[in-house]
Amino acid sequence: MALTFDDGPGAHTGRLLDALKEYDAKATFFVVGRVACENEDNMALIKRMVDEGHEVANHSYSHFDFLKISDSAVLKQISKTNETIASITGKIPTLLRPPYGNFDNRVTQLAKQEGLAIVLWTPSPEDWRYKDVDYVCNFMLDYIEAGNTFLLHDVHKTTVDGVIKALPMLAERGLKLVTVSELFDLKPGDIHPASWGGGGE
Repeated sequence: MALTFDDGPGAHTGRLLDALKEYDAKATFFVVGRVACENEDNMALIKRMVDEGHEVANHSYSHFDFLKISDSAVLKQISKTNETIASITGKIPTLLRPPYGNFDNRVTQLAKQEGLAIVLWTPSPEDWRYKDVDYVCNFMLDYIEAGNTFLLHDVHKTTVDGVIKALPMLAERGLKLVTVSELFDLKPGDIHPASWGGGGE
């Protein structure tokens, strides 16, 4: 299954990477371009993600709702983030998670034009709303299963602490945590999951 983290990197991402490394777990980080290049520490975290076998993907440059901006603005949000990530890691992302999970056919075609598949999630504890370590941990243990794409946010201390608490128990269950691209072979313009009815951050 795939753990995915949105909106970072943040002050707690380093501890998360330490824990993932300890349990030989890989994750996909949907980073905000503006945050990625905000300072040297964040850029170092992005580079570390790739160096340690994680996947870095696109979550827009400024976290704007793509349904509320023009085609040219959406393309700028996507391309500027791709360029930012590539300048740090040497790799151009292949996956996009639209802010708030908001997209339509127009956004899908614009993403395809930029060589990106759209990745949503199944499921999420809405950790941006419920900032509680035990809640995040227990939700993961209750709802994580093979094939899931789990949404979390590494910018929240409670989320990172909850994940760190859950990791040894997930390892005991024999669940292998991999990147989205290791779990699914997605092509530009694809949408995962194909039947989407979510919403979130």
